Amino acid sequence: MPLLVASVAVNLVIVGAAFSGQFWPDHGGRKSSHRSADLMPRAFFRALDDERREELVEVFRARKTEWREERRALRDAATALADALEREPFDGRQAQSAVADHAARSHQLVDLGATVAADLIKALTPAERRDLAQAIRQRIDEDRQRRERRERRST
Repeated sequence: MPLLVASVAVNLVIVGAAFSGQFWPDHGGRKSSHRSADLMPRAFFRALDDERREELVEVFRARKTEWREERRALRDAATALADALEREPFDGRQAQSAVADHAARSHQLVDLGATVAADLIKALTPAERRDLAQAIRQRIDEDRQRRERRERRST
């Protein structure tokens, strides 16, 4: 049971990290190997001129405090799980509660990301929406090609 709880927690941390860093253009490199988890490809933002990118970044900055609070809450939930896993005697219910709290915090972060994405999309011009759609399709195609290459190597 402790291994299952730890495995679930690690997966939730990965999902949380993927979503918490997904919208910041060129923010220190990839946070997750699951590019398809990112709703907004970084390539779209990199292709914008500096002035327009700065305008769109304001959409993110408007929610900077919320991002920070949600990420802090997610770290706190992960810490609570680590504490529960180390506690002796082990209390499986406490660990499960910590996992559930972490999952809830992850969902809140995802919801915030969806809200910011919707706000950003409202701010795009028709041409930028087409460019974003193209960037999404390109990333999906690149991910598919990468997966196919991996599958060919493993057979």
